[in-house]
Amino acid sequence: MTAEKQFSLSYEGFSYNARVVGKPHPPSLPVVLLGGALMDMLGWRMTERHLSERTTVVTVDLPGQGTSDPLPAAYGLRYLSASVAHLVKHLGLGRVNLVGTSFGSTLAYAVARIHPEIVSHMVLVGFGGKPTPRARKLTDWTCAMVDKGMPNLGHRFATSILNHDPSCSVRNRNSVRDTLIRYYDRYVPGPQAAATLRRALGDSDLWEAGVTGVPALLVCGEHDHLVPPSLSRRACSLIEDARFVVIKEADHVVHLERPAELAEVVLRFCDGASLDALDYLGPVEQPYGDAPPAVTPLRRLRSR
Repeated sequence: MTAEKQFSLSYEGFSYNARVVGKPHPPSLPVVLLGGALMDMLGWRMTERHLSERTTVVTVDLPGQGTSDPLPAAYGLRYLSASVAHLVKHLGLGRVNLVGTSFGSTLAYAVARIHPEIVSHMVLVGFGGKPTPRARKLTDWTCAMVDKGMPNLGHRFATSILNHDPSCSVRNRNSVRDTLIRYYDRYVPGPQAAATLRRALGDSDLWEAGVTGVPALLVCGEHDHLVPPSLSRRACSLIEDARFVVIKEADHVVHLERPAELAEVVLRFCDGASLDALDYLGPVEQPYGDAPPAVTPLRRLRSR
């Protein structure tokens, strides 16, 4: 039986909420799940169910998300990273494994970049690194439509992030699409949607050096067209110890399309187990070997 505890916390004047589930005294380090820009902590339930059988799982609505206080767009990734560090410290978790999807993967990267002392391993799902022109265009368009009060915007946003090519096999495609449409129809027209989306494009200096000292696995859906495998593979250049893998029959929302498989990948990677025998994964790659270009200058500076 897994137990659940709920917490109401505050950081620098903004309240936020978190949940902790899992068995007491698990053998693995706690896993902190960071969701997409327009996702609340309950959106992880399908993946959480599998993870909590073996470890402690923390989900959170940081300021600006879900049930927590609204957060102005001027509070960017640095503030949210500090909020994650505050959460980990308040709960007495020590070091944790971070898992982020979509915007949550960018936030997990920022946490490892700024607060590496709290991160043991990280799994980044749908991570493309520095926002691309396509991502900026989609964000700018969505924010403009939110400001104008465009009808059915949630439906349009949900369908824009999914791959609709019928020749691409994606698990749970129809149910995932319907789930996203229902959720975004409620959330995207709200006042926090534009601020949340704009926040995802800030803090450009985070991409100037890269992450060292935190092993990372970048996971990409085989048919993700928002952050395609080629882009996610290239983002390994930002992390000193990075591996990349494609998960088959998946699109951009792997935590809904293949939740059990994603949970297994997370637990295996964070526990140091092999991923080679998992038939739903492509080959595990290390695209830049031991010298990813974005972090090499940082290593040189440290060696002087």
